[in-house]
This record gives sequence, C-alpha cells and structure tokens, in this order.
Amino acid sequence: MVLVLITPAVALEGVAAGAYLGLACGIGVDSSYWWSRDAVDSTIHLGAATAGIVVATTIGWAGQIRAGAIRCWSYAIGLAP
Repeated sequence: MVLVLITPAVALEGVAAGAYLGLACGIGVDSSYWWSRDAVDSTIHLGAATAGIVVATTIGWAGQIRAGAIRCWSYAIGLAP
C-alpha cells in the first residue's frame, strides 16, 4: 500500500526536477517584447515531460525486475506451483 502512494510522489518529484532543469538550461524568453513577463519558456515543459517519463519508466522497470527476481527465486526454492 505504501508503494502505491510513494510511486506517484517520486514521479512528480522527477517532473519538478525536470522543470527546474529546463528552466536552468532553457534559452529563456526575449525580454524586449511587452508580453515577456507573462511568457513561459517552452523548455520547462519539455524538461518536465521528459523527466517524468524517464522516472516513471525507471520505476516500472525496477518493479518488473523485482517481480521477476522474486518469481525466479520462488521457483528455485520450490515455493511456486
């Protein structure tokens, strides 16, 4: 039950880290335009989306590897039917 609550929290932390990374590495918005104070650099969204996908995929792979290891171990010691 705890893993179900932790997994989305970790994925959202990855999204936040990606957004900050996109903010730091982005080219920014040209400040010569009058609307620049309301503009958002698009690399923030790209960084957040990419980091979220990477973190969620890593969590999924880790869960599959763990489940496979448990399944193999249970076959090895004779617990599986």
